[in-house]
Amino acid sequence: MHLKNLYVRISHSSVLKLFERIVLMSNNGLKTLFYGRQDIYNPFTNHNVTSSIQPFCANLTHLFIIVTAGREFSCTVSFMKSLKHLVHLKLSCSNSLKDDAVTELAHSFSQSLKILEMDYLVVAEKLKVLLENVHCNFKEISIFARINDAILKVIMEYASRKNSLKKLRYMNDKNVLYFYQPQLTTQILEEAKDLFIVEDSTEPFTKSFLKSIF
Repeated sequence: MHLKNLYVRISHSSVLKLFERIVLMSNNGLKTLFYGRQDIYNPFTNHNVTSSIQPFCANLTHLFIIVTAGREFSCTVSFMKSLKHLVHLKLSCSNSLKDDAVTELAHSFSQSLKILEMDYLVVAEKLKVLLENVHCNFKEISIFARINDAILKVIMEYASRKNSLKKLRYMNDKNVLYFYQPQLTTQILEEAKDLFIVEDSTEPFTKSFLKSIF
């Protein structure tokens, strides 16, 4: 089987088994994997799918993955460390991760990574830990959430330090309710635009990396 792209979001165990089998039969040919399942540890079989598919995903360039603070975390970090050719990462990450876990996650990113997308409500302190510990030079960062001055300043610090960031995208949907009201001032926004392109629009986070042919 010479499969290059796989998109899975269904959590049913039978689908998960089929997903695992397909990856194992892909002959390490997968380039794009949309791994949209949150609980990928099966407590009934004591079997971890992430560890099982890791040897067959070495050539991935595009990945969507959900990271939680549970027992799956260490397997996810190991999986990420094995992806030496990753270019584009869609990261759905729990804010319950402690700083040491965020640091460990950041260290797992390949130096080849150029595009980072995040869909959770970003907390400036967590984002700062992440960006201070990555070894890659992002060209584009997208945040599927509204941002405030604190978040933008963290990204500006990263851009100044790495001198690689070309574009920041964020969501500016006033119809979306948040636990707090982000404040993004014109002054900080204009300062950011001196460093990189800023766009207040994003593609849907769960959109496939590939354009549909239908």
